[in-house]
Amino acid sequence: MELSFWQPLLNWLETNPLWLVFSVFIISFLESLAIAGLLVPGVLLLLAITAVAGNADISFWPLLVAGFWGAVLGDGLSFFLGRKFHQRIRGIRPFRTHPEWIQTGEMFFRKHGGKSVVIGRFVGPVRPIIPLIAGMLDMSSLRFFLVNALSAIAWAPTYILPGYFVGTSVRHRYLPPEVLHALVIIIVIAVLLFYLLKKLHFQLQPGQYLYQKISSIIRRNHSLSYWWHWFSRHQHNHLEPVFPLNRLMIVLGLVCSFILTVAFIINGYFFADADQVFQAWISTNASNSKWIIVDNIMTVLYLMSDAVALMISFAVLSIWLLIKKHKVAFLHLLFSGVSVLLLAKSFQFIDIWLSENSTRVIRVCPDLHASVITAVFGFISLLIAHELVAKFRWIIYVFMSCLVFILAVPDIYFDGRSIANVTAGILLGGIICNVIGLHFYRYKTHELHLDIKAVWLGLLWLFCLISYVVLFFSQTLASFDHLA
Repeated sequence: MELSFWQPLLNWLETNPLWLVFSVFIISFLESLAIAGLLVPGVLLLLAITAVAGNADISFWPLLVAGFWGAVLGDGLSFFLGRKFHQRIRGIRPFRTHPEWIQTGEMFFRKHGGKSVVIGRFVGPVRPIIPLIAGMLDMSSLRFFLVNALSAIAWAPTYILPGYFVGTSVRHRYLPPEVLHALVIIIVIAVLLFYLLKKLHFQLQPGQYLYQKISSIIRRNHSLSYWWHWFSRHQHNHLEPVFPLNRLMIVLGLVCSFILTVAFIINGYFFADADQVFQAWISTNASNSKWIIVDNIMTVLYLMSDAVALMISFAVLSIWLLIKKHKVAFLHLLFSGVSVLLLAKSFQFIDIWLSENSTRVIRVCPDLHASVITAVFGFISLLIAHELVAKFRWIIYVFMSCLVFILAVPDIYFDGRSIANVTAGILLGGIICNVIGLHFYRYKTHELHLDIKAVWLGLLWLFCLISYVVLFFSQTLASFDHLA
């Protein structure tokens, strides 16, 4: 269904802003509800309505709350229907005419258990079906609603804030025309790269032509063949050991991107101009009374990713891995963090030495904070993807990549760090994380089932993080110079 069908409704909502919050609730509810979620273009409608809300200058907090409760209640009702009707659901239209919906959802749930409620929240084909299946298969009500609420906390800002920021930027002209044009070009390139990499990801799976071709070439070389077998792992559905060729290609792509970034910095391409435009944009809009919304969001993101927040996240994840007796994953996580710190510090030392012993003006120093964020959240994405079938792993990688970039923005916004060094830091963290991921792939580890202990640890992590943000929000907001 095309978005133009809804245009009259969107125009009416713009003149009746109080209904926008209710509309976000209804769309979130229908998007999460079984059957309705398959028919309603919820993502497009949310993007359109939140853009209207941003343009109407409505606070984003009511929209987030409405989106959260709509998602929770939509999934909750689906779960209740599954518990009430059980297998009789199969005889109700449209499931009677589309039995594959139930079959796909049931296979997904039996494979991933409680994790499927979280994963299904972000996976289109099974999103509205999983809560219904969870009820049909008698998942614990307490466990479901805890996981449901936690996943909705992540879902609401992911689907609501992008459209809201677009609407806000258009209304207040926060972004100059050249920046908007650059963003459009970047988004188009990102979408094209996404589809290209997704296609490549499929072709590099065992059994596909490209995988078999590369495998046959490498096996002819004795030295390369040794490392191919060393990094390979036996899987129950493959006769021969499987090599993580996708991971290797990611490492090579990140290394090439890092080298290209360094070359751009040294030659003064792009990044110097980008820094000037970004800082000029902030200086121009800082006096705008409405700009406090952006400052508040950036402050929350800054606190969510500073040293204390990262230590909290690292500690909770380590405790969970040790409780699950997943010592291999814990050691790889620890080694990932230590490696990032050592490498980033080494770059800083080299940069200081060169600045003292040469006339070099342009500095190449990967940002330590960006590297650590990438390493921590990158390894979390590896743990999650390690337990998923190949065709769903890209969703985790894309989501975590977006999260890393979002959490790195406050470094540039508040601390005035170079876009080039933050980009280099993200790439360096990604290289280390994926190299360690290659080694981690060798180990056949048991699954990290999402049990009640994981849920309570997740709630503890969320409580600590929210408490920290609330306690230090005002102090942090007041400490930044450009707000004075």
